[in-house]
Amino acid sequence: EAPTLIIIDELAQYLRRLGTSGDVAVRNLAGATIDALKVLFEAATAAPAVRIVFTLATGTTAFGPETTDVERALADVAARTLQTEAADVMARPMGAVGRPAEDHEIGHILRRRLFEQVDEPAAADAAGAYRDLYATLADRGVGAGAASDDPAGYAGRLQAGYPFHPALIDCLDKRIGPLPGFQRARGALKMLAESVQSLWAGDGADELAVLNLGDLPLEARSVRASVTSSVGREALDGPAVADFAAPSSHAAALDNERWSQDRRATRACRTVFLHSVAGEPAPGASLPDVYAGTLRPGEDPDAIDEALAATAQRAWHLTSDGARWRLQIAPNANRIIAAEVENVPNSHVTDELDRRIRDIFRSDGPLQVVHAPASPADLADEAALRLAVFSHADVTHAGAPTATPPPAGCGHLPLRGRRGGKSHLPQLAGRPGGRRGRCRADAGGAALRACGGAHPPRLRTAGGLRPLGRRRSPQARRQRQA
Repeated sequence: EAPTLIIIDELAQYLRRLGTSGDVAVRNLAGATIDALKVLFEAATAAPAVRIVFTLATGTTAFGPETTDVERALADVAARTLQTEAADVMARPMGAVGRPAEDHEIGHILRRRLFEQVDEPAAADAAGAYRDLYATLADRGVGAGAASDDPAGYAGRLQAGYPFHPALIDCLDKRIGPLPGFQRARGALKMLAESVQSLWAGDGADELAVLNLGDLPLEARSVRASVTSSVGREALDGPAVADFAAPSSHAAALDNERWSQDRRATRACRTVFLHSVAGEPAPGASLPDVYAGTLRPGEDPDAIDEALAATAQRAWHLTSDGARWRLQIAPNANRIIAAEVENVPNSHVTDELDRRIRDIFRSDGPLQVVHAPASPADLADEAALRLAVFSHADVTHAGAPTATPPPAGCGHLPLRGRRGGKSHLPQLAGRPGGRRGRCRADAGGAALRACGGAHPPRLRTAGGLRPLGRRRSPQARRQRQA
């Protein structure tokens, strides 16, 4: 009479072991187990306070080679027959047996667990806006997975799971959920609860119409840890902080410069990161994955392509193989070069800069070039065309307009030669801010040579640097992937 819960786990594997045994008595036990299940479920039907929870999985995608072995073992005819009979027995007493949630119901269950009430008119408005977005993508031939395949049906899922976007639910349930340690429903609830709390305590919650992969506040360590720590991927925390999950990260700096309103570089990197947590056999996010997890109504997929491409020029762990974007633990070419730059002495940078200046500005025909004149005496008073190129180390700027000549050059102008006339001398000096950028470029060149040449093969494909060639348009990249 007291409430009773009976849990039966790994039933399929147990039946397989019995049904494939070489012992006749053990194989007979498999059939007896089916009969026992029938009796158990009939008894549960007659007892209102009894509930039975069972799993009858035929395999899992959480492991690599082990999954293949299990699938081959489950292909045994006898084992499949026993599992079919067990499923048939369990389906008979419908009054006592509940079924697990379907994919389209998961979002609604999560929101019911996290929110006491939801603004249904707002949910309908959001669903309509996203339906129009995905219908437009479908008309343009831009793939966004299930979102562009069935815009109306996808919008229905969004409305049922509002404020959670279906791309967020699918990634947590299908990509990260099967990983050992994540605990599917409990792990998803923990991460979403941490995300909602962090957004509510911050300043950006009111700006979000829907919570998608690209909107999760992964800058909060607790939110990142709710995914990475449970599945043993803590090593991705450092790359996340370096590339997008900190105010000083590469994506954040890029957004501050170019996309301060929509923060598209950071949002795209968040989507890539969460798809990268899943690991093998296909780590990372395809372009349809990125669009589904990042795009908002009114945004263009080309803008997301541009943001990812720009971030890849700076990021230390973001890479792409042409089909999928992913955030990896190993450093890419940008990080390797940055590490080598730190090892280049300043004297080498100065020498390299001086060599380049002398190579670019050289005496040619009637033009005589005088490099780094230290005093007026270095400029002979002769009837010849001369160009004075001042050393970058001798010329400084203090916020003066570019039209104002630097003091080092002005000292030569009022001087008079033997003829009594003022000197008319073209002079060249570095522009404000140019020295710092030039030194960085020269340090990068020295670092590349330290890595093994001007363009080592391993740096061409690791990310960040591209071999010379025609750059594909976003449309061409999408067609190539399709």
